[in-house]
Amino acid sequence: MRQVVISLLVLSLGSSASAGWAQGRKPSADSAAIIRKPTKLSRQERRELERRAADAEKQRLAAPVLSPKDREVSEALFVDGVKYVTLEDYPKALDRLLKAYALSPNNAAVNYKLAEANLLSGNLRDAANYAQAAVQLDPKNAYYYLLLAQTQASQKQYDAATSTYATLVREVPGAGNYL
Repeated sequence: MRQVVISLLVLSLGSSASAGWAQGRKPSADSAAIIRKPTKLSRQERRELERRAADAEKQRLAAPVLSPKDREVSEALFVDGVKYVTLEDYPKALDRLLKAYALSPNNAAVNYKLAEANLLSGNLRDAANYAQAAVQLDPKNAYYYLLLAQTQASQKQYDAATSTYATLVREVPGAGNYL
């Protein structure tokens, strides 16, 4: 079990993407997220995003039940945010995703994409918080654990990343995505 966890930690640090290149294969969509380099946000953009995240957290704590119209708006904002993550326009992605988060803070997918966008924009602290929330909201999704472990490894929290991989193996034993 320990060997599996160590192998997973090595994979999260990027060796899985380079192994695909070494064998002449194109990287998969999952490994493309590992290959992309984070884009640094300006200090002003980071402050604004932190302020919005704090506001969104306050709204999450007082989250009412969504009306069908609010649910549609939240889903539209989420899809728009995913589009901007794909286009690597992280400030716009974070703006849309934070608006979706304000409407539905208990949506694990929104938390996951916020974590991914923050990780790719270099905001590791917020990335870890949103990834942790995604794991708590949907503990059976292997991708959420993988992103959390990648975020922890990026912060050089290797013990926490190892623990996350061990939890992944224990909680989602048949996923196969992490092998």
